Amino acid sequence: MKQFAAAAFLLVTALSCTKVEEPEMVQDKLRNGKWRQTAGTVRFQGRGIDSTSNYFADSVLPVCIMDDYLVFKENFSGLVNDADFSCGTGDPQEMPFTWEVKEAGNKLNIFNARRYFQTHSVYGELIEISESKFTLRYVVREQTTPGVIDTLTYENSYEKF
Repeated sequence: MKQFAAAAFLLVTALSCTKVEEPEMVQDKLRNGKWRQTAGTVRFQGRGIDSTSNYFADSVLPVCIMDDYLVFKENFSGLVNDADFSCGTGDPQEMPFTWEVKEAGNKLNIFNARRYFQTHSVYGELIEISESKFTLRYVVREQTTPGVIDTLTYENSYEKF
């Protein structure tokens, strides 16, 4: 019985000393760097139209927005940094936002970054995330014509730099 107890003690001690590698959380990946958008498409559905365009490659966005980048900080605060090109006098260098990760790392929500995302609140799906890249899909519903709601589905890719 003493031998069994001693063997059990050694086994428990050996197992407790083994370091278990924990997977890096989505939040940690996002906080680890500056993220610049590298691609973006939008699918427009409304008023009898269903079309997709590559708004990022087609230079639909002004250069002063295309060069901006995101910084995800501690306590789920973040910044849109204006980078090299300003959109005009009074354009702030940094614009704060808040963010959260939901549904086991599958959803990324961003609040108060209207100029950058074309909507006040992004409720997005993380299509892909790695150490150096993530892709976010989100939907914006707009009413530009009374009684008609248009749906815009954005899919944006970002790379760490």
